Amino acid sequence: MMPTVSVIMAVHNGEDHVRDAVDSILAQTLRNLELIIVDDASSDATADVLARYDDPRVHILRNQWRLGPGAARNRALRIAKAALVAIQDADDSSLPERLQTQAEFLATNPLVDVIGAHAATILADGSDGEIMRYPPARDLEIKWALLFWNPFIHTSIMLRHSVLQETGAYTEEGGLAWLAEDYELLSRINQKHCAANINQVLVRYRINPAGASARQEDLQQLSAEVSRKNIGWLLGAEAADVETVQALRRFWFEGKPLSPADAQRALAGNEVLHQAFLAQYAQGGSRRFPRARFCLACARRAFSQAWRNPHLERSCRAAMLRSTMALASKAIA
Repeated sequence: MMPTVSVIMAVHNGEDHVRDAVDSILAQTLRNLELIIVDDASSDATADVLARYDDPRVHILRNQWRLGPGAARNRALRIAKAALVAIQDADDSSLPERLQTQAEFLATNPLVDVIGAHAATILADGSDGEIMRYPPARDLEIKWALLFWNPFIHTSIMLRHSVLQETGAYTEEGGLAWLAEDYELLSRINQKHCAANINQVLVRYRINPAGASARQEDLQQLSAEVSRKNIGWLLGAEAADVETVQALRRFWFEGKPLSPADAQRALAGNEVLHQAFLAQYAQGGSRRFPRARFCLACARRAFSQAWRNPHLERSCRAAMLRSTMALASKAIA
């Protein structure tokens, strides 16, 4: 019988946590699944841990040399049989109802092709920590967020296999094959397809501090590169101006105070970007988009930036407020 869901997992030196990840999938309420695990040239006891599983739903592949998480997942995708694909990272775990909940959502929402969820963080002692809630729940807001950051918890993703066959799988080029490969893939998919985030905790996410500072710096740099390409795609250019993209990311994504130069660049870029975004996604066509909700959300962000940046010149803050009013007027137009 063909599986309902193909779960793919890439693991490298995951002996400490891979058992929890695998067990969480095999304990799912949705039983008709396959779990494809790619051991990406682990040098620890990962292979021994995986060899203990005697379940026909588990398929284990081993790379002779390390390919990176993007290429490793692609190897799993090439043999995946199901119409739905779920991602499971090897140091995280899924709640028992995760796959059933997401599969039912996609079955009852045929226009949605990608679905994510919230996560409970895993503390050092193995207990649950704070909840990671990614606020953009609807497609138009997700598409806007993807211009600047990744609004998905990757280990919570389920998507239709046909979408990957159309858009291509994970990039295997350069640093993006190792970090930010999920952001790049989801950005590419959501240019043509619809997505949502379920307002429910379905996975447990482990935050690993080992090497975090160095990796975080690289991740930020690669994420900025993806953001620049996303904005360039929307504006019809190969890539957007670096300084403008940095200013837009600080305005819409980062919580840091804005410099006067960043505020001015962001305000100038916002107008052009909103026009291009609404023309691409919210005007014409056969599908209805919640334009009013989207514009109001943007207006609230513009207002909060004017409020939280009191150090800016009065004229600059006044321009932010004018931007707020312009966005609000688009919502009621």
